[in-house]
Amino acid sequence: MAPPQDKSVLMCDYLHHRYFGDREAHNLLIGTKHRKGSIEIRTATEDDLQSILQVDWAAFSHPEDRFQIEQIIDLYHINSDIFTVARDIDTGEIVGYSCIVPMKREFARRFEEGSLNIQDVLAPTVLPNHESPILVDYMLDSLVLKNPNDLYIGALLIRHLGRVVAKARKLYSIVSSDYGRKLMKKLKFTHTGSIVLAENVVHDFYVSCLYDSTNPSPIVSVLPKEPVKMQYICADCLYQWCYEWDKHVERQQEK
Repeated sequence: MAPPQDKSVLMCDYLHHRYFGDREAHNLLIGTKHRKGSIEIRTATEDDLQSILQVDWAAFSHPEDRFQIEQIIDLYHINSDIFTVARDIDTGEIVGYSCIVPMKREFARRFEEGSLNIQDVLAPTVLPNHESPILVDYMLDSLVLKNPNDLYIGALLIRHLGRVVAKARKLYSIVSSDYGRKLMKKLKFTHTGSIVLAENVVHDFYVSCLYDSTNPSPIVSVLPKEPVKMQYICADCLYQWCYEWDKHVERQQEK
């Protein structure tokens, strides 16, 4: 039982999450909090790659969390739709970016096994533009803001997901920042594990399956789903805790 002086705090926390938690997640997707100035959200060009690196290095102090320019260039050349930038129209400055990687299935399985390092998400993991499987698993590799408190820009980048992500099955994320963890919590992604890489460097693994009928994430309603049989969707899934796994994977194994 909580001490009397803590009851009011616990009650406020309960009311906040009970009545405003979903609204905050919803606001992240529709971007209701506006800011001064105009922001352009667009697919990055090759000329933007150096600016992306500058935003990335300013945000992350640990080398384990940073991109290198060679990594960015290689990713871009494999699939030019990977990077999205937020550009301040008044100044011309890149003030945020996102990196969404369509993954080859062998690397997606490594994520589900908990053995994929964020530094492994390089060009060999990327599904090239010319390949077109029925469903694709995506890594939400980065969503980085020059000003981490400018959530409106973060909301715009998230909303752009619907234009970047096609035929999605699962969305993965490896998170190392408090902003990223808060975002995953508000978007109701499932936390599947953690890896400690160094002192004060912890990478948390999150997933959201668009075809899990119990998935509470508001992102499910933002992204379209394909008319694919659940047996195919669940066929090589490693998440036995998923509500759909028992219904579809074990049934196949029994036949």
